[in-house]
Amino acid sequence: EYYKMNILKLFKQLHHRVNIKRLVKYYYSRGYYYSQHYFSKNLFEIIDYLLNLEPRERDFITSTRLPIKFRNIAFGTGLKDLIATLGEPAYVIEEHNEEHIFNVLFYRDKLGPYPVRKICYFLDGKFFLGSYNFSKEKFLKPEDEEAIIRTLWQKYTDQSFPEQTDISQSQQWYLIDQEKNLIVVQRKIHFIIEYIWGNQEFKNILLKIKEDNHKKFTQLRKQKLQTLFDNL
Repeated sequence: EYYKMNILKLFKQLHHRVNIKRLVKYYYSRGYYYSQHYFSKNLFEIIDYLLNLEPRERDFITSTRLPIKFRNIAFGTGLKDLIATLGEPAYVIEEHNEEHIFNVLFYRDKLGPYPVRKICYFLDGKFFLGSYNFSKEKFLKPEDEEAIIRTLWQKYTDQSFPEQTDISQSQQWYLIDQEKNLIVVQRKIHFIIEYIWGNQEFKNILLKIKEDNHKKFTQLRKQKLQTLFDNL
């Protein structure tokens, strides 16, 4: 009877631990799912990406007839106003540094018949980048990608689709409006459509953040090297 009681007690303890592990695994996997599969850049990496986003000669660049908006939401819209329009997000990432707050909102959605992850980026409460992230492995076939590209082209341009070029196979191409806002289409691991704020004042803010961060990094490195020098 003593051994039976101990075995039963051990079983309950193990069962409790398994349940805890399942909860931890579920929580970790959810965060990992969003942060790794759909967002792998911190604020400074995003800034570098945007400041270095210069279309190359071999990229397709086309002017639009319409102002570029993400889900008909203007760039610079406040975080609360966007949530009031799109609803509560499925997941949120928030980063703080000394002067700025960086938020990323994730939504599950459908774009026509296609399941998509809708992602909205904010700096200090202002919307500056929205993206549609499609899973090529699960949901999109090559003909689906081309259908999306043709629809995007038809909506934003007055030009006929360039049938004689390889635009439908290009890994990256751009649409740009009169305000320098961009749509960037990327066909890599995921099929991604990004809507990017082109406001020059906002770019200047990004540049200052980058420069300030570089100064702090340089100063910290000097301090570490001086400490190393003093102790050798």
